[in-house]
Amino acid sequence: MRRPWRALSYEAMRAVLRRANTVLATNWTLHDLRHTAALRMADDPDMPLVDIQTLLGHPHLSTTERYLRLRLEQVRQHHQRQTERPRGRPARPPSATTRRIYKSCSAGSRAFDDHSTRP
Repeated sequence: MRRPWRALSYEAMRAVLRRANTVLATNWTLHDLRHTAALRMADDPDMPLVDIQTLLGHPHLSTTERYLRLRLEQVRQHHQRQTERPRGRPARPPSATTRRIYKSCSAGSRAFDDHSTRP
């Protein structure tokens, strides 16, 4: 590594990718890496969507919401739990991902989170 330590410039990072693409016979771009990082951050239940929005520089939360992925298997498991639950017992609290999706709904709607009070 070169010294003194300094941030990679845009062109330096593109050069790194060109060399990697040549060796690996791939065609990755900086946008591919940004998209992959955003998807991984959105999959992390401890990462608030507004933090991802800030890191990506999106002016609107709706742009960042594109990275939320609802997996079909998660929907099936949730449905199965709901249908097997005996009547009269309270449902399990929503997962962190579900709470994050509720929080990130459109700006005009009321978002219910763990700290809100209902009238």
